[in-house]
Amino acid sequence: MENTDLTARIQAAIDRFSDREVYGELMLASSPAAAKKIAESLPGVKDLVAIGPDAGPAVQDLLNREATNDNQLTTIALYLLSRIPTDTRTTDSLARPLASQQFTGINAELAGEVFLNSLGQDVNQEDRYTTAVREAKKRIEQNPP
Repeated sequence: MENTDLTARIQAAIDRFSDREVYGELMLASSPAAAKKIAESLPGVKDLVAIGPDAGPAVQDLLNREATNDNQLTTIALYLLSRIPTDTRTTDSLARPLASQQFTGINAELAGEVFLNSLGQDVNQEDRYTTAVREAKKRIEQNPP
C-alpha cells in the first residue's frame, strides 16, 4: 500500500504543475537561472524534490514524453532532474537528445548542466552545452543500444 501512496503523491505533484496556466510563467524566463527560479516556485515541484530519488523515474518519463512537445514542461523536468538524486538512467535518457541537439534555448543549457552533473563533471564551465553534446556522443558510442 505504501508504494501505491507514493505513486499517487508523485502523480499528484506532477498534475499540480502540468496545467498550462500554472507553468505558463516559464515563458517569461530569459535565462536558465530565471527558469530555475520560476520552476522551483511552481506547485508540486517542492513536493517532488522532497520525495527524492523515488520521484526520479516519473520525472524522467515526463521528460521523455515532453522533450519535443512542450518546452515549459521540459524545463520543469530538467530542473527536477538537477535537484533529485538519480541513477544512470538520467545520463542515458539525456544522451541521445543531447547528441542529436534536440534541446534548444534555455533547455539546451539546462540539459547540458544536468547531463554533465550526472557524469560528475564540472557544470560551471562556459561551454557546458558543447561539452555535454560531445560527452553524450561519446557515451552513445561506448554504450550502443
